[in-house]
Amino acid sequence: MYYFCFGKLFQISGIERRSMLPVALARLARVSRKWIIVVKGEAWFKEKFLHVLTPVTIVALLVTLIFLFSFKGEVILARPLTIL
Repeated sequence: MYYFCFGKLFQISGIERRSMLPVALARLARVSRKWIIVVKGEAWFKEKFLHVLTPVTIVALLVTLIFLFSFKGEVILARPLTIL
């Protein structure tokens, strides 16, 4: 698969494509955090936004673990030393 970026054409392999989404989401979160702080202020961000976001992140991590073990559970049970 090819991607056009910075005026050049790049060939991207499968593993590189799969790693692009988490990197893009982290970048988006960083930019949106800075934007929210500029618009609403740091006090609002810490007092209101983080209190709403904290339960969401805990649920998201739990869902990630459930997906991880549901898709790779057979491998983990077959070779338990792979998780060390």
